[in-house]
Amino acid sequence: MVDLLASQQSLSRILLLLGVRLAVLAIAFGIILRIARLPDERKFDFAVPVISYAIVLLVVVVHLLRPASFITQYFVETLVIIGLYAVLPARWTRQLGPALLITVIGIVLLFTWHTGYDVFEKAAVVVVLVLANALGIAVGWHQQWLEARVHDLAERELQSRLALATTTAELRILHKILPICAHCRNVRDSKGAWAELEAYVHSHSDTRFSHGICPDCMEKHYPETASAPAPE
Repeated sequence: MVDLLASQQSLSRILLLLGVRLAVLAIAFGIILRIARLPDERKFDFAVPVISYAIVLLVVVVHLLRPASFITQYFVETLVIIGLYAVLPARWTRQLGPALLITVIGIVLLFTWHTGYDVFEKAAVVVVLVLANALGIAVGWHQQWLEARVHDLAERELQSRLALATTTAELRILHKILPICAHCRNVRDSKGAWAELEAYVHSHSDTRFSHGICPDCMEKHYPETASAPAPE
């Protein structure tokens, strides 16, 4: 009977701890999604380091709440380190700070607080943490390289579209060049027919002509009128 009650209490404790962990993971996942969807870049830049170091604080607190003989916590910290590089939306150079902080604190606790483990076991933990950081840096660097590559391709496509638009505009301008006779000033339409400039412009627009005489022509063709004094 006592063993049954003890087992029930142990099961209840396990379920409680599992529920707390799932709740923490759900909250953390929701916060990360919220940060990823922030429209303001300044708010995003402020929120990313805050959530990163909040995760570090949470991991350290959970670590210290564990018994000194409980070394399995380092598997969780390894996953957190990889998650900081791969999941949290930020540059890998900014993710490096909180990930290395977890690593350094974990190694210090490993050699100063944990008991009951020999040098080889501790060395294995250190190697795992170092490899987790190396993997995270590689993944983060590759992701940043891909983003730069995509940005470069998008920039090239934009420049190509601008060049195409410029060429198209120039072709349209060339298409609008109107052939005109150098002697009689008649113009040739798109069908190859020649017509007077006034008639062509009148048929292709709402422009109306009002004839007059410019000063040069006045002096050339009517010199007596051009030299006459203007009436007062």
